[in-house]
Amino acid sequence: MFWFESSKTNPKINCLVICGEESDHLAGESIISLAENGVSTMTGLRKIIGSNAPLPYLNEIPMTEISCFLREIKVIDLIGNKDPVTIQKAIDSCTTPARSEAYIISMPEINENTWRKYEKLVTQKVRSKIKKG
Repeated sequence: MFWFESSKTNPKINCLVICGEESDHLAGESIISLAENGVSTMTGLRKIIGSNAPLPYLNEIPMTEISCFLREIKVIDLIGNKDPVTIQKAIDSCTTPARSEAYIISMPEINENTWRKYEKLVTQKVRSKIKKG
């Protein structure tokens, strides 16, 4: 999740263009859902509202970082678009004013075992989808 850290530590980043083919993890959809809907903290987890990703959780990202991202980064949805001209036009449209100087915040370490804390939730979600048919 480099984009959270980058958005905070580099005040020159003020726009994020999501383009190209979507991954099986639905990372692009999740970023779009985050920008449009935010996160829910009702279950004690920071779940991206409206994301259909297998792991739509941002518990490792501090809420201050998520809030900063939502407040200061413009997200442009071009998921599925691979046309260089269209993508360049979207990049060129990112003319929002420069952001204020950012302070550096340490980010948690995320590794190949981080997902394991969500394994039970994912299993429940899969079982629920199987029951629904």
